[in-house]
Amino acid sequence: LRPAAQTARAIAAGDLSRRVPASGREDEFDRLGESMNAMLDRIDRLIGLAIGMSVAFVGYASLGMLDNPLGNGMYIAAAFVGMGEMAANISATSLIGKEAPDRGRGAVLGLYSFSGALGIMLVALIGGWLFDNWKPVGPFLLMAGANCVMFTLAVVTWFATRGRPSPAVAPAPAEG
Repeated sequence: LRPAAQTARAIAAGDLSRRVPASGREDEFDRLGESMNAMLDRIDRLIGLAIGMSVAFVGYASLGMLDNPLGNGMYIAAAFVGMGEMAANISATSLIGKEAPDRGRGAVLGLYSFSGALGIMLVALIGGWLFDNWKPVGPFLLMAGANCVMFTLAVVTWFATRGRPSPAVAPAPAEG
C-alpha cells in the first residue's frame, strides 16, 4: 500500500499525471487503483477539453473584435483559434475513446464525427446568415459563444463527476 499512498499524496498535491501502481495480485487494491486511474484519466481529458475550448473562445472573440483583418492581431487570434481547436478535438476524441465501452467504441466515435459534421454545417448556415444580416464578424462571435458554452459544460461535467469512477470501467465481480 505504500506506493499507492505515495501516489495518492502526489495526486492530492496537484500532480495529476501520476497513476496508482498495480501490485499484480489482482485483488481489491488493484481494482481500486484501476478505478482511481480511470477517474484521473477522465479528469485530465475534461480539463484538456475545457482548456482547448477556452483558448478557442479567446481566439474567436479576438477575431470578432479586430478592426483590421490584415493586421498583426489577426495572426495572434488565428493562432489561438488553431491551438484551441486542435486541443479541443484531440481531447474530445481521447475522452470519448476512453469513456465509450470497448464494444461499440467505433460506433460512438463515428456518431461523434457525424455530429461534428452536422455542427459544421449548422454553424456555416447560421454564421452565413449572421454575416449577411447582422455583422461580418457574426460568425466569429457565434463560434466564440459556442466555445464558451462547451467550456462551461466541460467544467460543470468535471465538477459533477469528481470522485466517480469511469462508467467504462467494469465493476468488479461479486465474490460469494
